[in-house]
Amino acid sequence: MATTAAPSKPDVPAKIAPPAPPPAQPVPAPPKAGDAVASVMRARRLLLGGAALLVLIAIAVAFTRGVATPEAKSTSPSDLPQASQATDRAPEITNIQDERIAVTLTFVDRSEGVAAFYVVGGPTGRQATTLAEAPRASTSVRVNAVNPDVDYCFVVVAVLSVDKVAPSVQVCTSRFGTAKP
Repeated sequence: MATTAAPSKPDVPAKIAPPAPPPAQPVPAPPKAGDAVASVMRARRLLLGGAALLVLIAIAVAFTRGVATPEAKSTSPSDLPQASQATDRAPEITNIQDERIAVTLTFVDRSEGVAAFYVVGGPTGRQATTLAEAPRASTSVRVNAVNPDVDYCFVVVAVLSVDKVAPSVQVCTSRFGTAKP
């Protein structure tokens, strides 16, 4: 008997599933009437804020360029109120001790302990400034950090009240053998 071979089946690939459909996209809701109003309000605020910023920048530029500067009234020292002087209460400088980098002034307090004291002065021939201060009832004051190569002049001022002062007579150092007024 003859055997016959069974016919072979060609290789058939396994069936592949079709791709899944894309997920459904949500449909945007139609705009509400309130959303339009809110959008207009936001735009209006932005516009007003921008306009305010521009106005501020314009003002700043005007002031820095001198366009909108207010007129400044010039004040001279003679326009200011002057304190009255009480010469009978003026301190009297009795000793000047020159230590080259410091000067100690000894004085008589004629204010009976009421006045505070300030030393006004500076290098000879220059503008006077406040150099030191002393509390009430003091009889000496030390002026520190003076230039050892320069003569100095000093006035001790007794401050009796806000509008009453008593300056002493000016005294000067004589570091180079010549007294200077």
